Formats: sequence, C-alpha cells, structure tokens
Amino acid sequence: MEAIRNYLDSMFLSLPRTAEILQMKEDLLMNMEDKYNELRLEGRSENEAIGIVIAEFGNIEELARELNIDLEQPNNVPMVDLVEAEEFVDNKKKSGVLVAAGVFLCITGVAMLLLISSVNIFQILGYGFSSASLSLAGIIVLLLFVAVAVGLFIYSGTLVEPYKYLEGEFYLNSQAESYAKTQKELFRNRKTYILISSVLLFILSPVSIFITSMFDNQGIQILGVVFLLLMIAVGVTRLIIMGNTEEAFNILLQYRRTFKKGKG
Repeated sequence: MEAIRNYLDSMFLSLPRTAEILQMKEDLLMNMEDKYNELRLEGRSENEAIGIVIAEFGNIEELARELNIDLEQPNNVPMVDLVEAEEFVDNKKKSGVLVAAGVFLCITGVAMLLLISSVNIFQILGYGFSSASLSLAGIIVLLLFVAVAVGLFIYSGTLVEPYKYLEGEFYLNSQAESYAKTQKELFRNRKTYILISSVLLFILSPVSIFITSMFDNQGIQILGVVFLLLMIAVGVTRLIIMGNTEEAFNILLQYRRTFKKGKG
C-alpha cells in the first residue's frame, strides 16, 4: 500500500498544487487503494496487485482530460522552489529584526528624553545644567534615535521587496511546502515561549513605577518610568520578530489556488 502512495506522490510532484489537483489526488488514492484491496481479496500477490493498480490508474494526463483539468502551469505564474523559499524566510526574519530594532530605538528614545530632561537626575550626579539645556539635549537624542530607526525601517523594506510577487498568484513546489510546514511546526514551541515571556514583561513593567514611587524624589520616580519603557520595548521587539517569522511561513503556505480549471 505504501508503494502506491509513493508512486502517486511522484506522479503529482511536478504538477501545479491547485485545489482541484490536490482533490483529484485524494480521490485517485482512494480509488487505487480500493482496487488494491479488491485484488488482494481475489488472491493476487502484493506485487501483482500494485502492478495492476498502477497500470489501471497511472495515466495522469488521461485522467486530467476526463476531469477537464488543465495541468499546464501558466507562464506568468512563478514557481517557488526550496532555495527561494529558504531565502524568503531568511530575509523576512532579518527584516523583522531590523523593524524590531527600529521600534526599540523609538521607545528607548522617549525613555532617554525623560531621563536626560530630568534636572534632578543630574543634580544627584552633581551636575548643574539648566532645565532648557537638558530638554534640548533630550530632544536631540530622541531625534537621533528616531533617525536611525527610520533608516532601519527603510532598509528592512528592501530585504523583502524582491518577494512582492508572493502577494499575488504563485506555485509552491512540494519541497518548499514541506520545508515551510516543518519549520512552522518547529517554530510553534518557540512562539509560545516568546508570547509568555513578552506578556510577563508587560505585566511586570509597572512594578518599577511602584517601587520608585516610594521615594520622594522626582528623578528616581522618572527612573521607574524609564525602566517601564525599556521592559515594554523588549517585549514589543520580541513580538515583532516572532510575528515576522510566522508571517513568512504563512505567506508561503497560503499561496493562491485560483488557477484555471480547464476548458469548458
């Protein structure tokens, strides 16, 4: 029975993986298995039964003509192979890291603005800067962080730009599909860990404010806000990287199946 399944897989390996063809494969497998079991009940040997089944059902072109299904892949629809799928996932991950880094810089830029603008912080350290000077310095640091973040956002877009065609119709061959399914399944446990740790960071982030609020010092209280923002930044960046990685697998596995069914 396994030999029949392997033969059927190899027969359909080069065909477009449309909904119609995948359904045809399932129907054909069921018919072949029924015929095999029937022949075995008649006393035929395993090899003999397999040979008869393959000879009777093994003409895929003839079956496609009977079902009015066009097996030709349209010339304007790209085929995604294993190498291209791996490159896409890799670039999508890198893009996610860059976007996450940019978001981290934006959030920490706000934290730095609060920290630098706090006169009390520098008074504690023994420096006597004016409030206006500190506010200006904080804004400059924030703008620098945002400028770098924007650069990261732009560069991240260039990594996935060559794969814009995946937003339309495309074929995913069996090797690429198997890779995407396997990697997505392996990523499942890591995704759970990332979700749990990120949610914990969000929940625990206000603790720093509660602790610093016990001190009657504005500078220390601002430190509590800074730590809160940093914890949120870490949690958000982890979620962004996770989301980009999962999105890469979903894009490959949710490829369009709106192909021509055939004539008539």
